[in-house]
Amino acid sequence: MLSIVDRHIGKTLLTTTSLVLLVLMGLSSLLKYIEQLKRVGRGSYDLIDAAIYVMFSMPRDLEVFFPICALLGALIGLGMLASNSELVVMQASGLSKLNIVSSVMKTAIPLALIVMALGEWIVPASESTAKQLKSAAISEGAILSSKAGTWAKDGDSFVYIGSVLASDQLHNVTIYDFDDMNKLSHVAYIKDANYINRRWVTNGVHDTYLFDDGVRTQFTEQSEWHSTLTPSKLSVVSMKPEALPISGLLDYIDYLEAGKQDPTRYQLAMWRKAMQPLAIATMMLLALSFIFGPLRTMTMGARIVLGVAAGFSFHMADQLFGPMSVVFNVPPIIAAALPSLIFLFFSVQILRRA
Repeated sequence: MLSIVDRHIGKTLLTTTSLVLLVLMGLSSLLKYIEQLKRVGRGSYDLIDAAIYVMFSMPRDLEVFFPICALLGALIGLGMLASNSELVVMQASGLSKLNIVSSVMKTAIPLALIVMALGEWIVPASESTAKQLKSAAISEGAILSSKAGTWAKDGDSFVYIGSVLASDQLHNVTIYDFDDMNKLSHVAYIKDANYINRRWVTNGVHDTYLFDDGVRTQFTEQSEWHSTLTPSKLSVVSMKPEALPISGLLDYIDYLEAGKQDPTRYQLAMWRKAMQPLAIATMMLLALSFIFGPLRTMTMGARIVLGVAAGFSFHMADQLFGPMSVVFNVPPIIAAALPSLIFLFFSVQILRRA
């Protein structure tokens, strides 16, 4: 059961974190809209389409920014309590630092779980919708994307792509060719295709040729697919690993491992999502350690500046350790957890010495 102190600290943290989130989301949306302006005019993509695209991209931005928002929101909220001597009064009434840490975590953990749920169910759907609307407008119907897959016109052929997980990596591709009489003459199923050296290298190709007197089938282990579709054209519909749900990432990791392909990039994305609650809780604990420690007597402006610096450092560490797992063959779970564990260690040390 939540005590009066828990509710008071929780309400303060929710208010300040929400305000920080609104500011960062607003700035991010403005910058993203400006970035989309260079695509306005391609096909039927206009200013309204750009605004709709930015709107549907916002849940993904919220997921990305939330750890930093938690840090800044907690710094501001707890800083206000410290400036009003409320934290001192709490300690004078018998609450220990551990009790206050517990109160902060009672807010941090539910928020972290909500953000994790957002990333699992809302973000994939909104990101997919954003890609669908954008691709339909830019390609003027030549490329249509939906939850079931992507349809594209390739010369006189129609192409169905089951998964575009990267603009140069396709999975479950079906090509339909028609003759001069608009009759279906050939169907090719491709297990996966990779764009290498300006050409599509295909694996597991099943060809079916339809004739008036019968059908002929053929299987090819590896071949080339000559297509006008390029990664630049498909980039508007490709889903980045970070935008996929954990369940989708696990399925694709199993597929890559079964095909003896490197799943590190997708394992890293999966573990980053799984570690999101730890990152959010760590950022709030870091804020509390700052308030009890070096920032006790600093102004609100100085706290915000230091909070931005700490948040940026965390983000840079997260971006650094990710590629490190690929280059130096570090297990993805370690690369995903290490930034949070490092900041958690320093937070605990500062609290112990405060």
